[in-house]
Amino acid sequence: MRAATALLLFCAAAPAFGSDDAYRVKLLLGGGYEVGTHSFNQTVSFEQFAEAAIITTAYEAEAAPGFDVAAQFNAFKRIGFSLAGTLYERDLGGSFEASFPHPLFFDQPRAAAGVLTGKLQERAGHASVVVFGHDGSLDFSGWVGVSLFKVEADLLTNVTYSHADPYDSVTVTSTPVTTVSDEPVGFNLGASLDYRFSRKVGLGIQGRFSQAKAKLTAPNAAETELDVGGFQAGGGIRLYF
Repeated sequence: MRAATALLLFCAAAPAFGSDDAYRVKLLLGGGYEVGTHSFNQTVSFEQFAEAAIITTAYEAEAAPGFDVAAQFNAFKRIGFSLAGTLYERDLGGSFEASFPHPLFFDQPRAAAGVLTGKLQERAGHASVVVFGHDGSLDFSGWVGVSLFKVEADLLTNVTYSHADPYDSVTVTSTPVTTVSDEPVGFNLGASLDYRFSRKVGLGIQGRFSQAKAKLTAPNAAETELDVGGFQAGGGIRLYF
């Protein structure tokens, strides 16, 4: 929170708008790129041939582009509020190792391994307090607030296989996944710098860091925790009213 406090104090110290350039509402329309990766593990366990079949999967969600829209409402001279929405869909890769019981003998598991692909989608709404300033054609602002995420991930729930006499090995035939979701609450903070071509239109760049902890539960699996959000760099058009 020290970084957020310093950011807001910096923007509050900036020159105020002149009456001829003042605006009450700013719309931010654009996109961004969510950098970094998310890694987490999951273990699925179920009974098979009177013993436990165990599948352990390691996932990694890649960095991805996305969409970012926001509306800023200036309630006071240098303080306002904003509502923003972001959508990022990451490629979710996984590698699994499985142990399947033998159909004829106890304590003689058959091993299998493989890879799978899916998606990790992060939709989020951000409500923030904004401190803003203005110098000539440049607008700058900083904000901090609360974020509500809607997270959906494709998680492995089973591994189907074929086997033949003497059943000492298995051949993986498919890796079915289930889409599971959570709606965690987190935080966000960020800053933007805009250049105004006119009183109504401009272009800007921005950076936002958001984070929440999602808890995902797939069938036959223990609860899996992962951090969602991250640093998002982007930009787009600005409309002033």
